[in-house]
Amino acid sequence: MYHQSFEPKRKRRGRRWLLILLLLGVLGGAGYAGMTYGPQLYYGLTGDAIVRLERRSVEFEARLGAWGGGEAALPDLLGDLAEMRRIAQIQTRNTPVDAAGYFYLALTDFYELVLRVALDGESLLELTGRGYLPLQRKTAVVPAVVVPRLSQRISRNTRRALALDPDLDARDRALLLLIAGDLFFTERTDANLALLLAEYREKAGDAPQPGVLGASRDWLSFGLLTLAGKARELQPLLAGTASPGADGATEAEAQGSEQAAASRLQLDQNQRDLLLCHSHYYAREFLPALRLARQVKYRAGVSDALKQEAVRMEAEIFLLQRGATSACFFFAEAGRIGPDEFIAERMQSVCPTTPGR
Repeated sequence: MYHQSFEPKRKRRGRRWLLILLLLGVLGGAGYAGMTYGPQLYYGLTGDAIVRLERRSVEFEARLGAWGGGEAALPDLLGDLAEMRRIAQIQTRNTPVDAAGYFYLALTDFYELVLRVALDGESLLELTGRGYLPLQRKTAVVPAVVVPRLSQRISRNTRRALALDPDLDARDRALLLLIAGDLFFTERTDANLALLLAEYREKAGDAPQPGVLGASRDWLSFGLLTLAGKARELQPLLAGTASPGADGATEAEAQGSEQAAASRLQLDQNQRDLLLCHSHYYAREFLPALRLARQVKYRAGVSDALKQEAVRMEAEIFLLQRGATSACFFFAEAGRIGPDEFIAERMQSVCPTTPGR
């Protein structure tokens, strides 16, 4: 009798645990579904994803403009971009025919490119003088990415946006993203980039752009115009790019430097002169190129790196005008300023008596 009265209680207890496990499973599944599909349902129902992306992009550009390049802020900045990217991806899934979603996907990747690659005066001269694209910043606080793959996403999503809406409100900014994406993905300065730059300048003009896009616009425009040998178009654009307090900056150029620093690429007088020197050189206008190189070479206070580049340009000009014998004198002079692998390779290829040939 005791056994019979006890048995039903054991069965009821087993059913209770089964119900608890079932309830926990339902709650866990609901929580997972909410975390996975909740944002997508929310933005799909409210329709404010683009509004949020516009606001976040403005806020992020303000943070990016105040960023001094330090490593400590990188994780937070990249975290903000990850959230922006998630919202843009939800928008493209919910509304795949909306061009704005793809534009903001491309813009988010462009912001990351700016964080990971230094688009400054030093890297600009590396591009125009030696054909080197800037390398990814070395940092231990965030993992590295494959820059060509990141750049490919910029180009692909920008083209999707323009294909869906050729009259996109942000078309001028989209063209700028396309130039950056194609340059860093293909690692070539082909004719298509010149056409895109011409269309961008026709639509947006040459007036300074606000925020980080302004400095990036300068870097891309100056680089492509220099490589194309368009010194006469380049020279007026270089006005207003003087670094605050830099050598060679006039008092007028220094006025309003805080505002300019947020929207213009900052270059000192020596960097501007070398850009024009490179541009005249590519146009085979050797006399003004040589004059600018020597102005930098003999200017008081010039850094060794810029002086070395000026002397190298003397060598390159003399190589084309007078031959290897004259050029080797200047290549050797440049080599004495400091070790430089590029100059050493040029000497080995040009100068017959260079050791190691």
